[in-house]
Amino acid sequence: RFNADHLLEDSPVIDIYPESIAFDDYVMFHYLYKDTYWLLGQNLRTYGLSKKQETVYMKDLNLDRFIIDSNEILWGAASYNGLVIIDLQKRKEIAHFINDPLDENSISDNNINCLFKDSNGFLWIGTEFGLNRLQQNVDSLAINNPETYSSARFSDLDFIRLQKQDGLSGNAIKSMLE
Repeated sequence: RFNADHLLEDSPVIDIYPESIAFDDYVMFHYLYKDTYWLLGQNLRTYGLSKKQETVYMKDLNLDRFIIDSNEILWGAASYNGLVIIDLQKRKEIAHFINDPLDENSISDNNINCLFKDSNGFLWIGTEFGLNRLQQNVDSLAINNPETYSSARFSDLDFIRLQKQDGLSGNAIKSMLE
């Protein structure tokens, strides 16, 4: 594997041998979290890097992309169907948010192109009709005691909507960087 020590070598040639992994099913999206690849295809699967073993974690999830926060909550973009929040410890959907044209605090569009959690703990959601920021800090939704945990804290989340009239160059948000 390539590492920073290779950059310090005097040799003009660096031998890098790529490592490839063959998975059991197609991978549409992957996410690295705590030395485990989370693989998204027909099912949500995990691939442990140390054991080099793939397992099905949850079946038949209709997600295009996702992020996992430090509390092991998966924030997923459902295919043209809004934002889904899943408690990975319980393997259970705990909330689902879709666009409500009559509610300014709902997500601006059900077609989610990208998700991003910034260094301050806020979740940003890029859609075809603007940029959304979850008003609540994701880290403040921490699950401190799983015994008293309730999905109620996730059921009343509000979104701030930003669009072209707010200063964006366009409404379709495809990616984000901090």
